[in-house]
Amino acid sequence: MVDEKDTVLKNSDDKVTDELNYENNLDKAIADDSDRALIKRILELLEDAKAEEIVLIDAQHRSSLADYLLICEGRSQLHCRGIAENVENNLKREGEASLGIEGEREGNWVLLDYGNIIL
Repeated sequence: MVDEKDTVLKNSDDKVTDELNYENNLDKAIADDSDRALIKRILELLEDAKAEEIVLIDAQHRSSLADYLLICEGRSQLHCRGIAENVENNLKREGEASLGIEGEREGNWVLLDYGNIIL
């Protein structure tokens, strides 16, 4: 279960919509079932890897790159790489391969592209 205090759902105007009831917000905010399921799974994997400051941004009306941006922090370069590897490896085993990965070698930042969802 995602820690409701640590995860924030933001709308496309970058305003917090409801920090206290994240799971209900996610169900209401994301109409597409496959996007919602993938986001929930990524959030579980981020929590497993002890990612910090997790933020989900609804970018549907502001970006043509992706509908949703998931942003999180790691405590170190090694931790950032570990977070990315945890998400990538688990989703790949579950049949959800990323379209691209950037920055993984350095670990200062890592981008995982899952089409409508960018982490």
